[in-house]
Amino acid sequence: MQQTFRKSFRWVPGLVLGLFCSRLAHEWLHSGGLGVVVSTSLILSLITAVSFRTLSFSQTWPALILLVYILYPEANPGIALTAAAVALIVWGNGRFPIKQRNAHHAAMAVGGIGFILLYIFTLAPDLLPADNGEFQLIAAQLGVAHPPGFTLYTLLAHLMTRLPLGATPAYQINLLSAFSSSATLLLVYLSVYRLTKRSLAGIIAIIALGTATTFWAQATTANIRSLTALFAAAMFYALIRYAQEHAAHTPQAADRYLVWFALAAGLGLTHHVSLAFIAVVCAVFILLIDRTFLTTPRGCFRQFLAAAIGL
Repeated sequence: MQQTFRKSFRWVPGLVLGLFCSRLAHEWLHSGGLGVVVSTSLILSLITAVSFRTLSFSQTWPALILLVYILYPEANPGIALTAAAVALIVWGNGRFPIKQRNAHHAAMAVGGIGFILLYIFTLAPDLLPADNGEFQLIAAQLGVAHPPGFTLYTLLAHLMTRLPLGATPAYQINLLSAFSSSATLLLVYLSVYRLTKRSLAGIIAIIALGTATTFWAQATTANIRSLTALFAAAMFYALIRYAQEHAAHTPQAADRYLVWFALAAGLGLTHHVSLAFIAVVCAVFILLIDRTFLTTPRGCFRQFLAAAIGL
């Protein structure tokens, strides 16, 4: 009986794939009529199910991931693409296993690409109200925003308007938040991976942060907070690497990461002075790691220079 059940269940991934493809086709073609939708969905599902009949369930089960979009109540290309990408990755990893030493690189790439696509698909399409709209207007004209002015953000956002993307300046400025938020998640993944040595821990961390309501909202609108988060994440990652290299007695590598920290801190303070509070805590952390830091002026010269360049 168990063997019969397994043989019957072998058809399910094919049916799911057929339903997924039918839904995408009807949403893309805007076909109407309940009868047409139901009949074509059944036909396509049967075709894919029959095609899968010679394959074992262990080979086709990743198609069940597509149920996420089949059961989703609204048309959403972003979720459809994400579900399809995850299903393909899981299937590909089963057919062509990733070596352990490259697993975290693959996870990092999938996470980064997945979130940038998610944020682009849910990006605010045009002008926004309140401060968001102010940042869009100021960046497009290279003006000065409300105090403290956010000069670095204005320059970067203005550069975004110069990209030949064929979209409105408002949309391209919104796109800056999507890029900076995705970069923030990448640094969060790297930080968690360095602390835990587990790719799964990093993936869970960026999913928890990247899908949080506030973070997601900031990632799809013109604002200064996404860039602030990027500099904060860069500071934390550089400090984690510094502490690990210092513990491993590799002073040159530790010094290099401390320079990157100083540069990120300098740029961050130029962007938003609120990062000064984080910088103070980080400075205390550095002194706890290396109590001789301030007593070796030559050793800390490059760090102060990097911070000054950022400022």
